[in-house]
Amino acid sequence: MFSSCSCIILATLVSMLSSEDRDSGASTMNQNGDINRAEPKDKYSLAFCASIMCGVSFLIPWTSITMAVDFFQMTYPGTSIMFAISILYVAVIWLGTTLSNMTVELLNPRVKILFGFVLTIACLAYLAIVEAWIRPFSLEVSYHLVLLCCLLLSFGAAIIQCNMYGIFSMLPMRYTMGFMFGESLAGIISVATRIFTKAVIENVKTSTVIFFSSTLFVSVLCLLAFEFAMKSSFVTFHIEKCRVTAEKGECTELLKVDELDLETNTSSEYGSTAQITVQNGDFMSRAAPPTKEPLMIRIKKALDNRVRIVRIIWPYILTFWLNFVITAGAFPGLSSEVISCKLGSWMPVIMLSLFNVFDIIGKVITKWQYDWPGFALVLCGSARFVLIPLFILCAAPRLHPVIDGVALPFILSSVNGITNGYFACVLILLAPTKVSAEQRELVGNTMVFALTTGLSVGSATAYGYEAILGPRTPLNNPCLRHVNST
Repeated sequence: MFSSCSCIILATLVSMLSSEDRDSGASTMNQNGDINRAEPKDKYSLAFCASIMCGVSFLIPWTSITMAVDFFQMTYPGTSIMFAISILYVAVIWLGTTLSNMTVELLNPRVKILFGFVLTIACLAYLAIVEAWIRPFSLEVSYHLVLLCCLLLSFGAAIIQCNMYGIFSMLPMRYTMGFMFGESLAGIISVATRIFTKAVIENVKTSTVIFFSSTLFVSVLCLLAFEFAMKSSFVTFHIEKCRVTAEKGECTELLKVDELDLETNTSSEYGSTAQITVQNGDFMSRAAPPTKEPLMIRIKKALDNRVRIVRIIWPYILTFWLNFVITAGAFPGLSSEVISCKLGSWMPVIMLSLFNVFDIIGKVITKWQYDWPGFALVLCGSARFVLIPLFILCAAPRLHPVIDGVALPFILSSVNGITNGYFACVLILLAPTKVSAEQRELVGNTMVFALTTGLSVGSATAYGYEAILGPRTPLNNPCLRHVNST
């Protein structure tokens, strides 16, 4: 089954790379800064498929780690490894996003994304080969190496997400939605792969090796899809169109036309108009680049632009932040602490699978968009806080949960997933529409910063929720309470 799916994905990617959509002939930019050619067509929606794969690339390392919850709980019993992975992962995501936002005007985003891919692929290879297969280290050393691996992997994923959101926010909204759909698709891929390997292969170690290896393979495909997207004439046209708009507007310092290896030159009767040649989908220039402003002036202008954007879209930023504070508080920590005597090690896998499945359903229903008023957004986003105490009642105290059974935990995990997916997608789609075209890349980076900050705060509070569950003991399974009494 997995081999067939892999072949289909590989064949699709090969066709994407071999059928690249390029326009023939050359086009120039007039003195008004407009490109004198029609918008290239996205043949067979290949660029859209690439945007989905790019979305998969960011989230599939994280979903794979959470879906291996049974392996980690079995390997490191009596530890809070899922809570530790959660808070470490999102804290480093926040740090990586912050650094990426600070360097958005200074470093080439394409180079940063490739660096992020190298980190994530290397860490996934370590988890598959060293952690799950060879295991040459002691339990304590291995535990800390897993956390270190999660640290590096999350840093690479943060770089990928922040810079890709900035790139796809310059394309039509459909492609941003495709990127977010890919994020949810990453969860579905991880869920399907983990359930399949766990059901077919009884040995947890062997099934985990195959599981992480499949994630590694998908990540390599995502890297190839990203390279295809950056070379397609459709994507380069829209990126350059957004850059040129910025050159004519007030945010020139934020969207440099040479930032994605698209070289430009300016000269006119007023001292600056662009002279760009577009041939076979590639933007070229035949003159020296414009002079740059001093670094401190560029930084000051960048900060001023961020303040202006926050004033415009603050309800979207606040609700986006609240959404992920609540989600990270319940997932994966509290969700993996709910225990079922009948389902055993399948219980945390099912709980996390329900979240991922309903998360993608929540993103799909945003097809019927509704332009929420700011106050209603914040109010509805805050209402999700009711999920936290209900999750706690299903898991606390550890030996005798207040709410027993699996029905309510399954419902809560599903509601958490569908509301998270809906608000995450609708907010990231609506926020860029509230600003001008030249500011949309910065809006994408700002929303990602709110996302990672919310995840960090939510994961930190999750440790407080764990304390409510009670202390961990070697026999902390409620299914063994009769044995404890004896």
